[in-house]
Amino acid sequence: MSSELPKINAIPKTKAEEALVTSFYQDVAAQAERFDKFALELIKLQLAIPALYAAVLKLAAGGDAKENALVLGVVFTLWLLAAALSFISLFPAEKYRVNPLLAIEDPQSADESGESPLAINTYFRLSARRKLRLLTASCLLSFLGIALAIYSTLF
Repeated sequence: MSSELPKINAIPKTKAEEALVTSFYQDVAAQAERFDKFALELIKLQLAIPALYAAVLKLAAGGDAKENALVLGVVFTLWLLAAALSFISLFPAEKYRVNPLLAIEDPQSADESGESPLAINTYFRLSARRKLRLLTASCLLSFLGIALAIYSTLF
């Protein structure tokens, strides 16, 4: 019995393959940054829309908009919650501990409970997922506020 290991013919990666792999990992790492840029743009809109709506409402109602006070309260509360979620998405979640020596781990074996340190790729994935959830909720609240504002103005 021979204890020789089987020979594997390995072909080194070409420069194009190395560039693709590098590009892939840079893209994964940049996801959170793209969500941050989106959040900043969303915050601009969420601050501008209520201000414009209030100005138009004041001009249209002549300063007497007390009949729709409850609806206005709900509309502005929705916009305030949307802006708050956008702001929260900009800040990192402190519940994640990262093992800087572990760059890549299988997503199925990752412990997302926060008990054991995460690999770097898992941290980026979880961070992007958290930002996506917060910004999706923020967009929905903004849309509901706009829809309610339009509905209350028309009817």
